[in-house]
Amino acid sequence: MDVAEVINIIVPGIFELAHATFVLSQSDVDAILCLAVSVPDGTAHFEYVTRASFHTLVGLQLRSAVGIAIGVVPCTDAETAMTLFSDPTLASSLIDALQGLCSGRRSQKNSVILSEDYIPDFLTRRGPSPSLPLLSPPVTEVQDLRIVIVTTLTCAHACHECESLARHLDTIFVALKNLGVSPHTIYVEYVPSVTEFQYAVQQLRLCNVDAIICLGVMIRDSSDSFHLMCDGCTAQLQQESVSDIPVLCGVHMCSNTAELEKCFVHVEGFANAAVHMAALRRVAIRHGLLCPKARPEPPLAPARGPRKLTKDVTRTDNYLTRVSIPFSCSEIRVGIVSCAWLSDCHKAAVEAIKETLLKQSVVVANIREVVVPMVSDLGLGAKMLLSRNNDLHVVICVGVTVSGGVLSSCDHRASPAVRGVEFCQAEYSVPIINAVKAVHSQQEAKQQVAISSPWGRHIALTALHMVALSLRYPLSGAE
Repeated sequence: MDVAEVINIIVPGIFELAHATFVLSQSDVDAILCLAVSVPDGTAHFEYVTRASFHTLVGLQLRSAVGIAIGVVPCTDAETAMTLFSDPTLASSLIDALQGLCSGRRSQKNSVILSEDYIPDFLTRRGPSPSLPLLSPPVTEVQDLRIVIVTTLTCAHACHECESLARHLDTIFVALKNLGVSPHTIYVEYVPSVTEFQYAVQQLRLCNVDAIICLGVMIRDSSDSFHLMCDGCTAQLQQESVSDIPVLCGVHMCSNTAELEKCFVHVEGFANAAVHMAALRRVAIRHGLLCPKARPEPPLAPARGPRKLTKDVTRTDNYLTRVSIPFSCSEIRVGIVSCAWLSDCHKAAVEAIKETLLKQSVVVANIREVVVPMVSDLGLGAKMLLSRNNDLHVVICVGVTVSGGVLSSCDHRASPAVRGVEFCQAEYSVPIINAVKAVHSQQEAKQQVAISSPWGRHIALTALHMVALSLRYPLSGAE
């Protein structure tokens, strides 16, 4: 294959491939080869991140004017990966794919990627480590990088898990500082749970930041909600990374707390990866590949130092009841979407949410409701509410699915519902709360959504928290 320029650009991991591919697709290149291997790490992180990366790269492949060949190979272990990539058949197939993508684009030599002076020296891999690049960047290259860590409070975690998350947050802060990032340009934003990462990232992308790390914990429980939240969270963050600001997925997806402790060894890698991708973004701007508009500073105070969560703050009820709303809750306008299917469960869930909203001084007249036929119609219901009511501050999508025995409730009902809500959130600047639960029986569903259950209260308080967050950012919902 006759080429003019080829360079190997290294990104920290498979999750960062989509952002790098997006940046390269903005340049005058003929083809891009995404080459990576994905190996299980003992947690669910491998499964969900690999799937989200594949889906996003295929989407880029279909939308981009540049030819993109995807050479991402999931393997059972590192030895299998080495054997596979040593096979000349794979290399031959990838070269044939590139040649097909380049054919007809230029009459002379083809430029596959970028010239070697595109990437500064410190963005190349150093050392034999097969995992993250070992960076030793000059302090002048990274000291003014603006990095935001979005982390959870959180609704889903026990105190032990929150304490672990606080330790991880401290470790990332110290690692960023050791890499040369100024403490004055490290920011922390809090959201109630991982399902709110998408909205927070959307708002932060309107600010002057260089990289966003989303740090959270998901522990598997007896329901299918673990799969829903992990799959939805990784898909959301991967889609948000296809922009001029890199987004890193630092969500630990574990079967138990023992796995969570093992994840601690990977935490410094999030800081490493953030610096790597933020510096890559700066280089892309310098070379004209990215032309971001002038943006305001994040409406956050610099972290300045490690910020540990106290036991009092880790209790969701204590924190969320102290959410600061910049005006009376009587002025907040809330939309609620629920389903006609399993009407008893959905009515109970809506009543529990409304009870908490009313206790927080939200006025009955300011609560707008719409009922859709099935859980999979929640996204459409949210869109209907927002198109008819342009003064809403937040929309809550309530859905409960019960396993039918033959078909998986999560895969065939709940997952499409979550995706519908995600697509709607991507279109609107109003926060949309994803309150979809997947359970195994109607009895379990009734227990989960009963007025006496804390779930409805948490959803209502989450909505109020996201209203407060939205009003701090340049592009908010209702005024």
